[in-house]
This record gives sequence, C-alpha cells and structure tokens, in this order.
Amino acid sequence: MYPIERFLRVLKCYVCNKSQPEGSITEGYIVEESLMFCSRYLHNVDSKFSRCKRNSEGNQDEPYNGLSVFAPSGYPLSKDKATYLSDKERKQAHLFVLKNCEEVQPFLHEYEQGRHDMEFNDWFYHKIVGLQNEQNDNIKQLLSLARGPLNGVQQFSGYIINGFRFHTKQLEEKRVKQNSGVVVKGNFGDKRLGYFGVLTNILELQYLEGKRVILFKCDWWDVFNIRKGVKIDKHGFITVNTARKLTTDKPFVLSSQAEQVFYVKDGVQSNWLVVLKGHSDHFSNMSFNDESNGELFGIEEVFQQNASEICDDYSVIIGDDENLTNWQRNDIEAINTNVLVANDIVEDLGSESETSMMKTYYYK
Repeated sequence: MYPIERFLRVLKCYVCNKSQPEGSITEGYIVEESLMFCSRYLHNVDSKFSRCKRNSEGNQDEPYNGLSVFAPSGYPLSKDKATYLSDKERKQAHLFVLKNCEEVQPFLHEYEQGRHDMEFNDWFYHKIVGLQNEQNDNIKQLLSLARGPLNGVQQFSGYIINGFRFHTKQLEEKRVKQNSGVVVKGNFGDKRLGYFGVLTNILELQYLEGKRVILFKCDWWDVFNIRKGVKIDKHGFITVNTARKLTTDKPFVLSSQAEQVFYVKDGVQSNWLVVLKGHSDHFSNMSFNDESNGELFGIEEVFQQNASEICDDYSVIIGDDENLTNWQRNDIEAINTNVLVANDIVEDLGSESETSMMKTYYYK
C-alpha cells in the first residue's frame, strides 16, 4: 500500500462527527501536531513518539567484556519454571553453546576433526584446566563454560529477543495468535540454507559464577528434500511439509540467532504451510534472499506498520538556525491573532496583570 493511502486512513480516523468531516480532520490534525510539539520538551517521560516499542529489549547497547554467549540479551515473558534435562539433552545443549562461542573457535580448529563431536566437551575441559594458570581475562570465564551447565535449568513459555516476541507451541494452543515460527540461517556444505521450525521450549542454562545462556529448542522441518520437504514457487513463496520433520541431534539454537516467521495453511495441499517473514522492531530490511546465487530461500514479508510511523512521514520539518529549533511552517499562509495567556504560564513577559496578550499563529 502506498504512503498517501495509509495517511488517508489516519485522517479518516480523526472523524468523530460525520456531519462535519472536514472540521474533525482539521481538529484531529492540529491535536496531533500539538502533541508532537509538546512531547519534544517532556524529557524522561514516555510519550507516543518517544516510548519504547512493544518488543523492545531495553538498553542493550552497553558494552559487555565477557564471553559472547554470556552477553545478556532479551528478557522472558513468563515466570521461570525449574526443570531438569536428560544427560543426552544436557550434552547436546552444552556442545551447541561451545560451538557457537566466538572465543572457543580457536580450540575447535585445534581439536581433531576425526573424533566424535561429543568428545569435544571433555577435551575442551581438560584443555582449559591446563591453561588456567595463564594470565588471561577470558580463561576464568572459559573455565566456567568448560565445566558445563548445572543439571537444573529454567524454562519459559515466552521470550522477547531481536525485536521479536516468541511463544512456545504449547502456549499457542490456548491462543489465537501465532508466535512460535522460527527460522535460523545456516549452512549445508557449501550452500546457505534457511532452517524453518516451531519453538517447543525456551531454556536458560546456568553456568558457574552466575553466567546464563538462553537456548531455543525447536522441531525443525525437513528442508533438505526440495520436493517432498520444501517447495518454492515461481512467485518466491516457500511452503514446508509439516509431515516431514528433520531428524537431528541438534534441536537447540541460541536465542540471539532466531528470527520469526509465520505459517499459513496451503489451500491446495494438506500438511503444507506457506512461510511468511515476521516484522522485527530492530531490523527493517531483513532478507533471506541471496540474489547472487539463489541458494538461500526468500520469504514474503508480512506488512506491519505503526500509526506513529505513518504520522512521522508527514510530520513538521524541523529547521536548525543558529542552534535554535524552528517550528514555524512555511508551506501555507499564516494568520495572526491575539490570545489570552495566563500569567503563570508566560512568566518572562514581566506583566503584573493576571493575564497577558501574546501573539500566536495558526494555519488555514
């Protein structure tokens, strides 16, 4: 939809008295501009134009000096519930955290690739124990990471990360909205691939010294079988077969790696879902397309736009002249008028009377 049509919708919402639509639109527009003008001077106060977005994670720009996987990001939407992972799940989760930690990558290259992945956990622990006497700031945190997570974990039913609001599939069964679709960018050999799935659990691994890592546990669709597992039509729409799940021993992903998608039932084929890309509060131009080689699937984006963003396209242009903000409009003719202003509001006029005269402008 074009911007002018979206803005006309905003103007129609101003109409309260249908017998006088022009006057209602004029009054509504003046109120909108007045609120915008006043909000510039309300510091430390949340307003329509300055408040954080619904899926905002707060202040995440502060530098973090620890390991990358321990960096705080996002926050849960529900109370934590204590649970325990099986020994197999605990090893899978710990191995995934190790392989996705930037500071562990040099040790991965040193590790013998011919050995089984599950042996890397023990190898990495003994390697870090041998280096703990070195004067290195990261060794202490690497030692906490190498010792593995505690047996007990915390699980949540909702989480906000990367500007997305995620819910588990179990929570969605009681709701109409859909927030469990997950996509993760990955590699398959020398090809780039998007992994599509459904969020089943949100886990918080707890390491020593209070370190924590948030993992998403997902059921993944089979995207390796181009015909039976996933299809892409001539219009660029992707459909996945929900009857074919990917058999893998790596069901976990870091919460920071996940992005959101929505699934719509295919009207022609049963058990097939059409994939639509979600809208993030952080990334406005996310794309899974790789136009250079066409290896990575493209996803049709769901259109979403806030009313405040629409109004911003038509807001007053602010000019800067000698460090002063000019709020006077120059695109239409101004009419001079005199209004009564209370003396306690205009204190700098120096008048001793209860009211003072002040010249203002309004526009046709």
